[in-house]
Amino acid sequence: MVRRFFINEFPSFLKGSILQLSGQQNNHVKTLRLKVGNTIELFDSNGKNGVAKIIEINKNETILQLENLGIESTNSEEINKIDIATSLPKLARAEWMIEKLSEIGISNLILLETEFSKSSPQSSSITNNKLDRFERIVIESSKQSRNNQIMNIIPPVSLNQFLKDRFINQKEGDCKYSHVFIGDPYQGKELPLVLDDIKQEQQQLQQKQPQQPQQPQQQSNKAIIKKPKDILLFIGAEGGFSDRELYNIQSVVSNRNDSQLYLTKMGNNILRMETAAILSSGIVKLNLPFLFNYKNK
Repeated sequence: MVRRFFINEFPSFLKGSILQLSGQQNNHVKTLRLKVGNTIELFDSNGKNGVAKIIEINKNETILQLENLGIESTNSEEINKIDIATSLPKLARAEWMIEKLSEIGISNLILLETEFSKSSPQSSSITNNKLDRFERIVIESSKQSRNNQIMNIIPPVSLNQFLKDRFINQKEGDCKYSHVFIGDPYQGKELPLVLDDIKQEQQQLQQKQPQQPQQPQQQSNKAIIKKPKDILLFIGAEGGFSDRELYNIQSVVSNRNDSQLYLTKMGNNILRMETAAILSSGIVKLNLPFLFNYKNK
């Protein structure tokens, strides 16, 4: 099995380039007892991957020669990405959540400060050292899962500020998220059923004959999103979102014509926040290829 290693960025010039692995990546080379002449796989934060040969192993760095460079694994303009906005659980569970979300392929993890998360010291004690550790967990998880996309971890931001930055201050049509899901075990609809509804909407949109006149829609109903963008999952802290926060999210997103809002749940059990985050993102990720890529046969 060819071992995988992370580098920050591939050089612009290709075959024959000399690269270095240092720090934790260099230590990993020694832990695996790799030798000069061994071939390894490389990937960077831009989704590129390549193959390199070890030509020298030193105390502080491993010298590589790039043999070939693959193409980016995804096209950021075409792939619908999944972001998740949630609070941070206690440290041990937080690290486990980050590892699993990275394996699934989440693009951005936004750490929210909410009314219930503020009662936990964890929300206000995220130091740069902890963020660095989280980033190392993401890299190791990406290596193991063969995921070339590195999940970004956005430092803690208040829910109100996040809504302003991503929704309120965005011009109509410029919102990053076309589909927004809120985890609500009391009012939500089962997530798989919601995804089925979206699939049917997209199929109807694709099947509509262009020569047929479009029926005018009532102003109270949003049009189906014709060009889906990214997906956002809101998961509350322990205790969920407060009624005021839930109202604010719904009001802000519902006032936009370029975003659809869905209240969802995953069964009748009340899940821990990290369990809900992993389960919901996994379900959406598995369904993503079928949500927006329906084509007539």
